[in-house]
Amino acid sequence: MSVAAESGSNTNLPNGPTSPPKQPAACGQCRLRKVKCNRVSPQCGPCVRLGLSCPYARSTESLSPEPLELWDVTRSGTKRKRTRRACRACRAVKAKCSGRSPCERCNSRGLDCGNPVQDLSGAPGNHSTSQDTAMMAATPSSGLDGTVASHTSHTSPESLDKQRVRACLDIYFSSRSQWTGRFLHKALSLSDWNQGRLDPALLHALVAIGMMISSQDPEQIKIARDLIEQAQQSVLLNPGQFSVTQLQVLLLVIRFRWNDGDLASAWNLLSMAARLAFTMRLNHEYTGEAQPLTLELRRRIVWEIYSIDRYFSGGVEDLSVCPTNRMQLRLPCGDYSFEKGLPSRAGFISSTSPEGDGVTSIYGYYLKLLALRDEVLRYTKRVRRDNESPEQSRGELEELQKRLDEWEQHLPEELKLSRSTLLLLVHSDDASPFVILHTHWLQSQCDLYRFLISGIREAVSRDCFERTPPEYVSYCQEACLDRATRLCDLWSEVFHLEPSEMIQDTFLCTSIFQVSQILLHLAHLLPVEGSRSVAALQGKLRDALALANGLRQMHKRADKCLADAEQLVNVLGQHRDLWPRSSSPEGEQNSHHLPSRHTLIPCVEEDSSAQASNTEPRPIGATSQQKRMGRVTPTFTRQLGDLNQATSGDFVARDGAMSIGQDMGMLWDPFDMQMEDYNYLIL
Repeated sequence: MSVAAESGSNTNLPNGPTSPPKQPAACGQCRLRKVKCNRVSPQCGPCVRLGLSCPYARSTESLSPEPLELWDVTRSGTKRKRTRRACRACRAVKAKCSGRSPCERCNSRGLDCGNPVQDLSGAPGNHSTSQDTAMMAATPSSGLDGTVASHTSHTSPESLDKQRVRACLDIYFSSRSQWTGRFLHKALSLSDWNQGRLDPALLHALVAIGMMISSQDPEQIKIARDLIEQAQQSVLLNPGQFSVTQLQVLLLVIRFRWNDGDLASAWNLLSMAARLAFTMRLNHEYTGEAQPLTLELRRRIVWEIYSIDRYFSGGVEDLSVCPTNRMQLRLPCGDYSFEKGLPSRAGFISSTSPEGDGVTSIYGYYLKLLALRDEVLRYTKRVRRDNESPEQSRGELEELQKRLDEWEQHLPEELKLSRSTLLLLVHSDDASPFVILHTHWLQSQCDLYRFLISGIREAVSRDCFERTPPEYVSYCQEACLDRATRLCDLWSEVFHLEPSEMIQDTFLCTSIFQVSQILLHLAHLLPVEGSRSVAALQGKLRDALALANGLRQMHKRADKCLADAEQLVNVLGQHRDLWPRSSSPEGEQNSHHLPSRHTLIPCVEEDSSAQASNTEPRPIGATSQQKRMGRVTPTFTRQLGDLNQATSGDFVARDGAMSIGQDMGMLWDPFDMQMEDYNYLIL
């Protein structure tokens, strides 16, 4: 037998040395990702877990992966699966995301999960521009290192440059226009942001406000409104969440809506914030163990709600959602103690003696003054509502004046109004709060006496006026005129001292209009010559208009109010009618709230066939500002009869370049007192 035959016959024998079976090669996906493959057919474990296609191949050449977008892969070229599925909220803080909608993390924390990142401009893998793809590829980890390519309907801080976000945060915390809302700690907020722990909704709101303060560019304003809309939705979608962060976001949204002219939304959101704060008992001083900074943050949240409510309620008890007698906690401490986290030594708002005031900050004195102003408005509206002679309640008026005087006497020397104090503060960070503080004080006294100035909406009826003794009428008019001229002196002096920063509070505009109106109606009481003459006061009012001129660009309603005040200043000293030429139908329809023009009290119409037959209803909803936002928010509708019925919403929706009479389709008559009944409450 040959060797070949012998070898061939032994090929099927089990005996003899044999090599072990060769393991199949790892799948192409695992080889690309450099992970261990369990080589299970038809799909390996890693591919099943990540949902990848698992084509078994002996080499990478035989693998034909699906085409990927640039932002879908890592730097090594592997597919970025988990990041692509992460939601915006988890991506912002670099947290693990389950990939569902909503994800487990956002669902447990009550956050606005939103759509996955790839859905910012369409379906997954479908992007509107190549710039968007490049922006996403440039931000695989931080989410804040790219730049804005184009504004989409889902703008988020993650799509902004990190330096831009930081600039917006710095602008917010350094702006004195928000000095009454210091309920966020700058160091803590920036630290949380740097570490990725800042709540996404809170970051949205802060960036939005910073952009609105710093830029007048329409595209930036559109981005800011989109950001605040996302923050608002995160709150409204989780109304059952009780947390301090939820309140902080809500207050930022309220202040944004208020300043942006969406008063109806701000009005309704405030009641939600007050209910949430009272449910958490933030209106009571916390007696447990807590850090001083934590306690102060709780206090400032409630005081922010209180200060806004004083403006919104307008002296009407039925509209108040945060009554003064329920504020059982300390007033805010000074900014230095707040920044350093020192224990508060501030007093309570109910204390009436200097010993009980503690160490009260300028913000604390401002809150006390708001409480006094609320009592003044309640008193004057009650007198008008009851149709009684103001002389019958003279004792109550004198008591309110006494309390206003005591408030001023309790001020520390560095906060009292004087020439030396102005010289020291006019170039400091406290210039705007100081000027607005004393503007509030003098304006509150004007409001206390103005109900006996014939021709303005806030005056009593003609019948009550005639039943009031002439000497009491003269007393109230002279007292009101004295405070108005002192306000002119204050504004003119501040203007000539050339403050380093402008007065960033729109209350200055409404007060200028109120003083112009008072001087216009009481010009017959002014001397012919001297510092209190018509000519001298006209010059001081023009200084005041120049002082507030910087607010025109920041607030459209400020521009409107200052324009009307300028018209009054130009005709100061001319003859005026004592009474309006027509009655105020609005006063008859709303005899309880007694709203004034530019007040924040909404005028809700009642269904009436008689009204419908006399005037054509005009809804205020869908204002031009709201149309620019791409949405329609619920607003209050009303009937427009004569000009006295106009409220703030009517003027928000119209172009600020139009005059009052032109807005209403009427010629403006400078001698018509119906044009000059602004309320000084808030712009």
